[in-house]
Amino acid sequence: MTDQFRLEIRNSVLHGFRNLAKKEAPIELVLSSINFKRMMSGLITAAELIESDDMKIIGDAEKLLLLPTYFDSFQRRFPLVIPQPFE
Repeated sequence: MTDQFRLEIRNSVLHGFRNLAKKEAPIELVLSSINFKRMMSGLITAAELIESDDMKIIGDAEKLLLLPTYFDSFQRRFPLVIPQPFE
């Protein structure tokens, strides 16, 4: 994995910035992009990824407990995301 991403949640929208990781982040997740997407879509849990050594948590893992509450659930076919190039 050569790229790092800083993820921020603003106004219930997850924003990703390539290679702009902040050193003072309260928590760091180390996992592949596909596994992050699988976890966020509910196909796999963080516990399963950690158990299979596909994800590592650096920092206060309790900060992750509230993460799912920041997002709404939509029907899978709901056109929610408009693809945009990374900056």
